[in-house]
Amino acid sequence: RSSDLPKVAKYHFNKAGCLLRLKRFDEALSAVNTCLKLDKNYIKAYGRKGMILIGMKDFQNALKSFKEGLALDPKNKECCEGLNNIKEEQEKEADRLKQK
Repeated sequence: RSSDLPKVAKYHFNKAGCLLRLKRFDEALSAVNTCLKLDKNYIKAYGRKGMILIGMKDFQNALKSFKEGLALDPKNKECCEGLNNIKEEQEKEADRLKQK
């Protein structure tokens, strides 16, 4: 039923959060993508997707996800913080690669 879609989207959003904490990034990405398929206006999901993508070192798509969230809500805290985190994470990754 369409009235259940927000509850189902929230379930997948929360599942993605749990999987992110476990660093099971592929599964987390799948869950958050399912959330967004069910509710493309679930703003928090764009922030979570960005954080998952940062964990996967996919900075370009993380940036895209944060920007998509900010297009829906320019003051969204998670997406704003995510944009700030990308540069820091890219620098950490570059330093890590230099040390190899």
